[in-house]
Parts: sequence; structure tokens; C-alpha cells
Amino acid sequence: MDLPATPSFRLDGKRALVTGAGRGIGLAAAAALAQAGAHVTLAARTLAQIEEAAAAIRARGQQAEPLVLDVTDVAAARRAAPTWPICDEMLMIEPDCFASISRRAIACATK
Repeated sequence: MDLPATPSFRLDGKRALVTGAGRGIGLAAAAALAQAGAHVTLAARTLAQIEEAAAAIRARGQQAEPLVLDVTDVAAARRAAPTWPICDEMLMIEPDCFASISRRAIACATK
């Protein structure tokens, strides 16, 4: 029996934006995407947390940058959306806010 091969989870040359990336599952997701080769933008409300996290990812030789963003503030998120990096993947850790900025998420995910 021939079993299918597992596809590579490499994201070299891709961009990813992760919200809630200052701690917990958001930070873990950002670190995993960076380890897979993506250039990661870590978004969260707390600048100190995402700066520290981005620095730790860069210290591993990977690409990361912080983006201060409170996705619970829909108006602010809409104003900030044009400044977000064009990305290949977007991971929202705050699912209650996903619908309010889903157009941007879809634009990122389908670039």
C-alpha cells in the first residue's frame, strides 16, 4: 500500500499577521509560523509584549515585527488596516472580532 506523503509545512517567502501574538496561543502560533519560514507580524495591544516576542523570534534568525493593534476597537482596526503588511496568511486569535475585519483577513489570506 502506498501512503500519501506529508506535505512540507514551509512558508518561506510568505507573510503572516497574527493577532493576540503577545502571549499564549497567539505567541505560540506566531513562533510556529516564523519557524516554518514566514515573515511574521505580531499584533497585540501591549507594545512591550510584542516587541519582546518579535525580538525573541529575530534572535532565532527568523523575521518578525510588532504591530500595536486592538482588534476589539473596530474603528481603529479599520483605520489601521491599510497600514498592515500585505500578507499571505492571517490568524485571528480573537474570534469575536473576526467578522468586523473579515474583509481584510480575506484579502490577506487570498493574496
